[in-house]
Amino acid sequence: MIILSLDYGEKNIGVAIGNSELRTSTPINPVKNNNKGSLSVKLKEIINEYEVVLVVLGYPLNMDGSESIMSKKVNKFKNFITGETGLEVKLIDERLTSFEAGEMLKNSRGDIRKSKNLIDSISAHIILIEYMETL
Repeated sequence: MIILSLDYGEKNIGVAIGNSELRTSTPINPVKNNNKGSLSVKLKEIINEYEVVLVVLGYPLNMDGSESIMSKKVNKFKNFITGETGLEVKLIDERLTSFEAGEMLKNSRGDIRKSKNLIDSISAHIILIEYMETL
């Protein structure tokens, strides 16, 4: 099963594509979150290109497990994705994924400033890996 993983941000949305049978995940270029029209087109392009059948979306909870202000925005984004694509969208706890993504980049590339645009997609990659571990 091909899965699209998204890490929602108000400026950029991190993107990773995975295959649940092979247990693989690959971060791809993040998508600009400029407006709903262009965002819808770009997400549909990705979904069609990779033949995605499920979307997982990072869900930003507070450390105590309660909903954050961003959780409400992610819920709206989830509804937007479902409405635009008809695909099932599963919310996945994403606490600490941005920190983990930063550490991953720091360890693999040395200078995080040069790779800052990858952080969102690395976060989406981590979210997808964590989801596939539950399958």
